[in-house]
Amino acid sequence: MSVSPKVPDVPARPRPDLMGEPRVDEITSGVHVARGFHLGNVIKVATAEGPVVIDTTGGMTNAARARDALQEANPGDARYLVYTHCHNDHISGGEAFAAERTVDVVAQDQLHGLVERDLGCLGTWTRHHRSHQMGRPVEAAGPNEPALFEDRGYVAPTLTFEGSLDLEVGGLTIHLEHTEGETRDHLLAWIPELGVLCPGDLVYASFPNLSTPAIGPRPVLGWIRSVERFLDLEPEHLVGSHSAPVSGREQVAGVLRAYRDALQHVWDESVRAIDASIPVHVAARSIQLPPALAAHPWLQEHYGTVNWGVRAVYDVLTGWYDFTPSSLNPLPREHRDGALVEVAGSDAIAQRAADALGAADFQLALELTDVVLSVEPGHALANEVAAEACRGLRRISTSANEKGFYRSGEVLARRRIEQLG
Repeated sequence: MSVSPKVPDVPARPRPDLMGEPRVDEITSGVHVARGFHLGNVIKVATAEGPVVIDTTGGMTNAARARDALQEANPGDARYLVYTHCHNDHISGGEAFAAERTVDVVAQDQLHGLVERDLGCLGTWTRHHRSHQMGRPVEAAGPNEPALFEDRGYVAPTLTFEGSLDLEVGGLTIHLEHTEGETRDHLLAWIPELGVLCPGDLVYASFPNLSTPAIGPRPVLGWIRSVERFLDLEPEHLVGSHSAPVSGREQVAGVLRAYRDALQHVWDESVRAIDASIPVHVAARSIQLPPALAAHPWLQEHYGTVNWGVRAVYDVLTGWYDFTPSSLNPLPREHRDGALVEVAGSDAIAQRAADALGAADFQLALELTDVVLSVEPGHALANEVAAEACRGLRRISTSANEKGFYRSGEVLARRRIEQLG
């Protein structure tokens, strides 16, 4: 059975390039950042006793390339390695940078436990949701598909701290301070002698990812406090673990203020919506940034989205009850959807989804196909509509994460169609 009417040809928004071409930038004398070798940057700070390396990017192959490029611009083996937080694209290249003369691998004291959780007891779940986020669902992986995290070279921390720690290295102070946000173990690295602030993943050229759909909300208030702390330091250079560096005190302050104001706005408006008993799905689609913030180049929805940020605040502050009594003890979806299919018929619902698809109402089309597919996973028209709806949503999305999740939905729907023969 084919889709009717014809699928609209909506203009595609390109997938954001979160990496760029591999390069090494000099921020100020003795401070270099390697970008584009993987999603995460590597920052190298020269001192009289040897360099300090902040973050190690993702995977040994990428880390080795970044290390060699940095070695040309800023020679010397790492005296210290510093992890800003526990995510794989910051810690899994540690073996490429750790050397015989490395004194310590430094992190906030929650890091190793979070790594053990994500790749230990939650390892299967982490691989599952990360594969969907990347648009390569494990359910559809071929026999030669590379395994996620197979190129890891994580080196566990040998020196940890709770609140703050100063490393005095070759005439420089590397001030490390717990600043949660992206994760609960996050830290800043501040080099006062150079005016260099390394904020890790708390500031990058996108609206922040306050809530990754598969793993829950980040500590939003902590994120706001962290950015306010950055402003207090009045840095001359902002050298993040993603995106290009920013130099000039006013330019850096402008980025930080915009980031802080955007986070505060989403928090405040979400709290007002909660107090007004507005359901999360309504608030998430209605709360927007003020025009000046929405237009700011560092707040475009390339990675996180305002919609997901609102959901993060609801998740942080409220429970799952939405004041609809049926939500207290809901039935399995296939039980409820089976009753709807009995009343309306699977073909009729799938055709209504196809009509929505033809009108470019991709979200409605996808939700209607969910009803059919929870009861009849092999329904041909519902699968075709679901695949095309995911493709349409992927084309109009600006977020790399959204594009990945929609791509996975399309892949799995087309796989079901292939299995029908």
